[in-house]
Amino acid sequence: MDITLSGLIASLAVVTIVMAMLGLIFDITLRVLNERQEYTSFHSEIQHISDIINNIFTNSVSSIKEKDVSVYSIQIPSYKPTQQYDDVVPEKKDLQFDTTNKTLVFDGKIIAKVDKIDSIEFYATSTKNSTIKFVIIKFRHKNNKWEYSLPMLSALSEAS
Repeated sequence: MDITLSGLIASLAVVTIVMAMLGLIFDITLRVLNERQEYTSFHSEIQHISDIINNIFTNSVSSIKEKDVSVYSIQIPSYKPTQQYDDVVPEKKDLQFDTTNKTLVFDGKIIAKVDKIDSIEFYATSTKNSTIKFVIIKFRHKNNKWEYSLPMLSALSEAS
């Protein structure tokens, strides 16, 4: 078997092309895996924050009115005990998303810090027949890749 210079160059060209294609496939695979990891982290953070918000809504003492909902904050009714043992005073506690620090603040205390979420927005809405009122919470990814809306039915549900 004779080894010629042109045969050697041709085989090097084929090996180079095959290696480049393998590198391209490897790069595409890594990009897809990184994007899936980012997507999973985003939804995991949404789940964590929505669990916290749902817990706060569940512990509220009465229904939230539409006027209590603004874009980055919501006022949640609760009761504050007084000096007397048998009396309470109604009060409203603010749940807000601080856009500068990317933190969720409830009643002046930071309860969660987000990394993958750019904004959390609150919207009061109702169904077409206006019997069920609820809050829509909209989560936006930090690079505006994804947006996720979540209804919180327990927040504004009222007995007629």
